[in-house]
Amino acid sequence: MTAAPISDSSAVHPRTPLQIPTLAALALLALFAGIGLWPDAERPGWVFGVWLTGGALAAAALVRPVGLWTIIPAPAPVTLLLVLLTTLWRGTRESWTGKGFLAEAGTSFALTFPSLAIACTAGIGVAGVRTLRRSRGGAQNR
Repeated sequence: MTAAPISDSSAVHPRTPLQIPTLAALALLALFAGIGLWPDAERPGWVFGVWLTGGALAAAALVRPVGLWTIIPAPAPVTLLLVLLTTLWRGTRESWTGKGFLAEAGTSFALTFPSLAIACTAGIGVAGVRTLRRSRGGAQNR
């Protein structure tokens, strides 16, 4: 018996950049956002914005091209989930009621809107650069 020949299609092309699956990119974005939210949990501000934007840039740069449509709007749901979990974690017994919880989480989430806008814009910028590189490079950058 002889082994089947190794296909060249499975080999990584030396010019192909590192590309990760969509869920891994979402996890990377959540990690960056969580790191930024940790010191800024009371009032999310510029520290959170820098980490969220960095995570959005890294995730959009590393994800496969097919996953860009998921990664670009992802900062909003990731931030909402992190704000809800942070509010539950640091909340008092009184804030666990429906209105108290929503008031605390809503205020924290509203403070993240400028950071969300910047992070989504950064993701759109990375997608634009990747699209231009791909259209100019032809088959080399696929």
